[in-house]
Amino acid sequence: MPSPETEPLVHPNVLPTDAEPASGGRWLHGWTEAHGPPSLPVVLGWLRQVAAALDFAHRRGHAHGQLGPASIWISDAGHVKIAGLARRTAEESQADLPALSWMAGKLLGSAGVTPRAQVLLRQGSLGRFVNCTAFIEALRRECEPEGLDPLPPPSLRRRVNGAEVIRWTLLFALSAASLGAVILVFFFLANRRT
Repeated sequence: MPSPETEPLVHPNVLPTDAEPASGGRWLHGWTEAHGPPSLPVVLGWLRQVAAALDFAHRRGHAHGQLGPASIWISDAGHVKIAGLARRTAEESQADLPALSWMAGKLLGSAGVTPRAQVLLRQGSLGRFVNCTAFIEALRRECEPEGLDPLPPPSLRRRVNGAEVIRWTLLFALSAASLGAVILVFFFLANRRT
C-alpha cells in the first residue's frame, strides 16, 4: 500500500498534474481581467479553497513553491483548483504560506482590509501560522463584517416544512380576526353610548 507521500493528490481543489482544467472557467489572472475585482465574500471563498488544497498537499509532501494567479483555476460556478503541485522539500513548501498571503493581499485590495487584517497579512507573509487554513480563517474572521456571516452549516439549520407554514399562517389569520373583532366591539360600544 503506497504511503500518503507517494499517493496521487486527489482533492476537490487540486488539478491533477496531467489534467487540463474543464471548460467553463478561467485562470485567476484572466478572471480578474475579465470581471474586475471580486467581492469580499467571493475572495474569502476562493482563499478558503486554496488553503484547503495547500494544506492537503503539504500533509502528503507536496507543495506549489510558486503559487500565483496563473496557477489557480476558477470555474464559472466559483470552484477553485490549484495546478502545479509537486513533490517538494519541507523548505520549499514553506514558501506557499507567504505566497498565499501576498495573493490574499492583492485580491482583497482595499476592500475589507482593516489595520488588524494588514497585521495578519504581514504575519502570513512571514509564515507565522500553523498552516494555510489557520491563516485564511484568521483573515476571514477579521475581514467579514459582523452580522453578515454566511448561512450556518446545514446541520445547524432549522428545517421548515409545509405543515408548519400553514400552522403559522392560520395562527396569524386568527390573531388578525380576533383583533378585528375586538376593534368592532369597542367601536359598537362607543357609538351606542352617544
